[in-house]
Amino acid sequence: MKDFTTMKTEPAKLENKTRRLEKPKTNDQELGPLKLLPGKWANLPNLRGRGWNMIALPFVAPPPPGVPFPFNYRLLLNQYNEELEFILVDKAVPNRGVRLAPGAPANTDQFLMALDYQQRIKQIAVDDFPTSGLTAPADTVIHHEPGLWLHMTNGITDGLNIGRLATIPHGDSVLALGRSSEHSGAQSIPDISGLPIGVDQDLNNPYLAPYKHFHDNFLQGLFNPVSPNDLLEAANQGVEIEKTTVLNVDSTRPTGGIVNIPFIVRQANATVMKSTFWIQELKEKDKYGKPKLRLQYSQLVMLNLTFPVARYGVGLSFREVFGIEFCDTPQLAAGSFIFLSAGGWLAARLLPWSHPMAACEHQHAREGFRGVILSTRALRQRRTFSSSPPRAAEFTAKGSYLYAVD
Repeated sequence: MKDFTTMKTEPAKLENKTRRLEKPKTNDQELGPLKLLPGKWANLPNLRGRGWNMIALPFVAPPPPGVPFPFNYRLLLNQYNEELEFILVDKAVPNRGVRLAPGAPANTDQFLMALDYQQRIKQIAVDDFPTSGLTAPADTVIHHEPGLWLHMTNGITDGLNIGRLATIPHGDSVLALGRSSEHSGAQSIPDISGLPIGVDQDLNNPYLAPYKHFHDNFLQGLFNPVSPNDLLEAANQGVEIEKTTVLNVDSTRPTGGIVNIPFIVRQANATVMKSTFWIQELKEKDKYGKPKLRLQYSQLVMLNLTFPVARYGVGLSFREVFGIEFCDTPQLAAGSFIFLSAGGWLAARLLPWSHPMAACEHQHAREGFRGVILSTRALRQRRTFSSSPPRAAEFTAKGSYLYAVD
């Protein structure tokens, strides 16, 4: 897909520097590049089960027939429903500072905008391979995440004008920093592979048998974890996109990072989170005469798993993929927002417009259409052979799609 002209992101128009808490509103200029995000998203009732998740988990089981060694991991896939809501904005949050220049000392206070969000996900279908007997029943909560999106209105370092704070109940806390930009037209969605790296990428590789299983047997006949971004790009075909706001955050940037509780560090240590949001303003208008909104995003999380395999140790970082499609009438005048969970976990798979599940867009066009999100957890893999030192390899997992219109 062709990328169009890059435009300068408008800074927040912060005239009132008194700190205050408010209900967020779409197109509030004080929010700067976050101004299109506020609102509530829910894929029910019109798009049941538009969320998809893939994650590799530590698991001990005998090797399946024809495999000469145990995996010591299982691949878990979920189909789910989600609610994602921006419920509060904390405006003009002050960070006090000074500049002690010779002969010209000055106060250099920084002011932030902070959008508070809550994310809730329940699965409606689940499968894993090898079969563990540990999968939870339908209608079970599989993810909850409170967090903040930040916009630094001044005092910006290295162009890093946005950030995301996320707290995961598994025991993970994330700070990712990044930059915003605006573009006329659409932006390309990068291809990704759902396979872990550091091993032979051939699906006939016995170690990748769980991935081959689901590549040959899509979850619910729809979700292929090996190539999670295919539907994202397909969803852009035939869609007239007038403008795209890009939000890119990365926990590896200076002062960013992920902190985990001890058990997580020992078993499945989340070390890196990267995420890109594409907020699209469509040529198609809503009932208020404003552009319909759609959001696509990708997320990468490095998750280090360490356990012995055969005669050598393997430290694996697997991809986790979540995805969801929202189609709903506006529930807040503020607008709509789709957000990817930090620490892993939200990925979605976009269905082509011709797919029956996409019919909601046409049925509810007059009231507004809220769409699809996809994100993927990327992992880092390290194999330590008895005859050689450890070596590490990283991969990025990207892919998320959101269709959102207020």
